[in-house]
Amino acid sequence: MLLGALSSALDSSPSQVVVISPDPPGDYISAHLSEKCLWIVDDANLPQSINVAVKRLKPEITHFAWIGDDDSMLPKEVQEIFNECDLGHLLIGYCHHIDANGELLWVQEPRLWRMTTPGLVMFTSPISQPASIISRAAFDKVGGISPEYPLAFDQDLFTRLVLNFGPPNLVKRSFARFRVHNESLSFKNGKAALRESAQIRRSNAPPHLKGATITVDMLRILANSIRRPLI
Repeated sequence: MLLGALSSALDSSPSQVVVISPDPPGDYISAHLSEKCLWIVDDANLPQSINVAVKRLKPEITHFAWIGDDDSMLPKEVQEIFNECDLGHLLIGYCHHIDANGELLWVQEPRLWRMTTPGLVMFTSPISQPASIISRAAFDKVGGISPEYPLAFDQDLFTRLVLNFGPPNLVKRSFARFRVHNESLSFKNGKAALRESAQIRRSNAPPHLKGATITVDMLRILANSIRRPLI
């Protein structure tokens, strides 16, 4: 999976690719690397690794994207977006959600109203993180990734970017893939991720929306509690 993610990143014509891994690349992966790739051996957790990677980007790089080893970029579409679109402080696109065999399950198509402050603090995030391009300056200004949320850290980051700089730019095309499987962090720790999501939304909600945010969470908990399996 790692080689597929790495190859998709390198094929997107980046200025630089930074890999954070607890292990050195090994001969097989080393054969596929290029001079654009910086490999850093570090066993930090994922939020810390992203912060490290951003700090190691070349000074001239103004925007970046990150993917996990299960994810991949769509190189042609990424190149077109960088060449044709206003990236702004945050750009969001559609994302292919695929199964463990690479078959398409669905396409995540966020709507712009869901990426406003009310949309992000009242509902779960509609953003698929691999299909995002972030301003390095905006990332630094909001303090980067918070270690407080080991599972929903991307939602926390996007919420703080929207609160500080306004809604993102939305392009209605896919430029990344997200692999859905039972061993991923979000699926193995689903309840904990939902708790983090609720905490993020409540802590970032403006005063006039806090009551509505809590009400929506209570209704969601009630709906989940009355669900019964079909026999």
